[in-house]
Amino acid sequence: MIRKMSVKILALFTMLGILCLPLAAAEEPAPQHFLASNSYLEFEITSRSNAQWIFGERITLQRTQNGADGLKLRASEIPDPLIGYLYLSVDDGVPQKLGKSWIDVVPDKADYSEIQVLISPDIVMAPLGTYPVHLEANGQKMLGIDLQIKVGSHVAILAVTPSQITIEATNGPGRYFAKVPVEVQIEYNNPNWEVLLSTEGAFYADNHEMKVSPRELMVAINDREAEYESFEHDSGTLGIWLEPESFVGGIATLHLAADIGFQHRAGSYDGKISVTLLPAGN
Repeated sequence: MIRKMSVKILALFTMLGILCLPLAAAEEPAPQHFLASNSYLEFEITSRSNAQWIFGERITLQRTQNGADGLKLRASEIPDPLIGYLYLSVDDGVPQKLGKSWIDVVPDKADYSEIQVLISPDIVMAPLGTYPVHLEANGQKMLGIDLQIKVGSHVAILAVTPSQITIEATNGPGRYFAKVPVEVQIEYNNPNWEVLLSTEGAFYADNHEMKVSPRELMVAINDREAEYESFEHDSGTLGIWLEPESFVGGIATLHLAADIGFQHRAGSYDGKISVTLLPAGN
């Protein structure tokens, strides 16, 4: 009887011992060897910069603990639309592409350095959106740096070439074609726009009182053999609307022609095509 009680008492103390075990200590964060003067940057891109780079704020990286080891940074993850647009410059050095490869930002035995995020102006071609990017340090030696990059709507006319059209009408009434088509080049990152083509007509070279009217001036888009459309419609409205689908690789090719009648003098007619960029739905 006494033996059984001793077994029960031992079991009770064993259970109490289990319950009284100290809780495991929470994992402490790794000590920070370096400190960044700024850990958050925002960029908002709404138009193409004429400069070589879009520059972020300069960030100083300072050693905070004794040691000789250097510091490296990399982008732990870059959203696919931004790949190839983000760079990092260290102490005004040659920009290095940000990605999963480590970039030396503080050399061994050095106490500080200065970094700068650089963005290629071509980022305007990325799809609309807000993209987070995180720069992490090797060995958790420093808290990371977060970037937020907002790419807004971008549409721009890059070129209209040539700026003037010439149509030679030398053999009586008929349809005459411009020898050189007009190319309209547009860059854009969204389809929410339209282009209005308009003209005042083509004027006789030696007498601007004589002209080919907008109704008599025609255009075919991207195909010289396609149907030609007049710049003045039967309703009296002027101009021709183009949607983004007409811009193959960002370029729409305008093949121009003039319907010449007996009222026109034989000779050369010069004119211009105006290109107006407008939001969709106008």
